[in-house]
Amino acid sequence: MILCPNPTYPIHAFGFLMTGGVIRSISVEPDDTFFPPLERAIRHSIPKPIALVINYPSNPTAHVATLDFYKEVVAFAKKHDIVILSDLAYSEIYFDGVLPPSVLEVPGAMDNTVEFTSMSKTFSMPGWRMGFAVGNERLIAALTRVKSYLDYGAFTPIQVAATHALNGDGSDIAEVRNIYKRRRDVLVRKLW
Repeated sequence: MILCPNPTYPIHAFGFLMTGGVIRSISVEPDDTFFPPLERAIRHSIPKPIALVINYPSNPTAHVATLDFYKEVVAFAKKHDIVILSDLAYSEIYFDGVLPPSVLEVPGAMDNTVEFTSMSKTFSMPGWRMGFAVGNERLIAALTRVKSYLDYGAFTPIQVAATHALNGDGSDIAEVRNIYKRRRDVLVRKLW
């Protein structure tokens, strides 16, 4: 059983459902309403959940978690012996100078966490299927083993482009962020 946010980016749930997994939906706001449903899910689920999916900055809600919230998530996961699967794909799409934290900034998070990100949002590479995962060595090794059976790696020119993007000076990331900010500002003005 996987604890999964609802609403969420579709693959957070469907990836597990396609492999025969069972999903239990949870609240998505990173506040005091987040933990009571998790506690209920742990108490009332058979089998016991093995992982918690988190996604901040969130798609589709745009909620952003704080480092204090992540400290509580890590403590909860350790208390209940579950894995944290953190989708940090929108980490570079932030506004007003407030950089979203990573759950891996929490001391001890590396014990039971894997964090994923994507080149799609940060570098405007949607469809290239390029990203990476960092975290607990044992969990990353298991992920590597599964991935080795599912695919043979990305097309070499895409790998080269991704390497170039990751080794850049960050100006392209700032440009993408500014484009999203301008779009957000237009939408907000039109809605008000």
